[in-house]
Amino acid sequence: MDCRSYNEVERMSEYSKAIFGGSRMTRTAPVILSLVFCFMPHALIADDDSDGAKRLPDDIAALVDRLDAADWRTRNDAMLALMEVAPDWLEALRIKSQSGISIEAGLRLRRAAEELYLSRQIGPAPACLGIQHTQSVEARYDSRVAPGLFALRVDIVFPNTAAARAGLRPGDLIIGMNGRIASSNEECNSFTSWIFNQKPGTPCEFTVLRNIKGRSFRPAFERGIDRRGFRRLETRVVSGSEDGRLADAAVGLLVTISPSNDTRLDLQPGDLIVGLDGKRLPAENPKQALEDWTNEGDALKDTSIQVLRGGQRVRLKATLGRWPLYLAAGRNGIRRGADRDRIIELSSEFEQWWRLPASPDTSDAPPPRDPSFFWQMEP
Repeated sequence: MDCRSYNEVERMSEYSKAIFGGSRMTRTAPVILSLVFCFMPHALIADDDSDGAKRLPDDIAALVDRLDAADWRTRNDAMLALMEVAPDWLEALRIKSQSGISIEAGLRLRRAAEELYLSRQIGPAPACLGIQHTQSVEARYDSRVAPGLFALRVDIVFPNTAAARAGLRPGDLIIGMNGRIASSNEECNSFTSWIFNQKPGTPCEFTVLRNIKGRSFRPAFERGIDRRGFRRLETRVVSGSEDGRLADAAVGLLVTISPSNDTRLDLQPGDLIVGLDGKRLPAENPKQALEDWTNEGDALKDTSIQVLRGGQRVRLKATLGRWPLYLAAGRNGIRRGADRDRIIELSSEFEQWWRLPASPDTSDAPPPRDPSFFWQMEP
């Protein structure tokens, strides 16, 4: 890289107070600063004729403009979308950050640019689905999960992630991945480890239980609930191949007629009995198993019957995205395959480069700004 001219270094000295945190530069400072630019690593400063120094395309420029939107969700979505653009546009984004955008927009643009910078230096972040979930949920912890099934319960769907684009919702129960239904805790937990070992852009498919309600009746602990009340139900046997709320090899009893004179049970036609005392119904003669349960003589014995209402099994296709900076920030860089010291070093290099004023040789470089602008961005 060629050394910058002395006149340019003189112009750059106006920004020394903001960049280096010192007082006004002495007469020897331009010489020192010129040496800094002569030997600055190519990784930090892009050549003026590189793709990164060209004008931003309309779609990326529109994302930058939305960083100043009135709605905070729009601003946040734009920042996350900028984390997905090609790292070749880093120089143009740096120039754009000095073109008069608001302080808040500049901070959001900086976060997105740092994600791109780290991706260029140490490779893209690991694949990320973009949910916060409860691991390995089963019938004893969540009455919506039939015995024999295990699920990841979606608690939060982060915006502008693979999960949001695929249509996952809070409350969904992920019971399968890539055509495989989890039949054990270990198999359910393997879903998250599989995602972690993939690269961004990997396609996958999720099997989800949605809009389902569940209840476990416990007659010994619920006043007004008597096991004998279940005797008057009329049911028919359904299998897992008929009803997606069941495990593939399981059976259930679909309520067809519920006694209208017993409102305490709150059962309706279409409700599905899936378990007795925490276990799935026997495949052979499940109606007899229900009758035996209702005739149990010990009224103080802790027994239960699990019933599902509504819901369906759906399949959602997703393309895994990158692990965003704002999610990986608390993980000390482990998710990036680099140690903490390397992450800190790269972040420091990025900070120095990001604060450098744009080169006047760049065709769309903005006019020089007041150095106090940089001080406003200090944490």
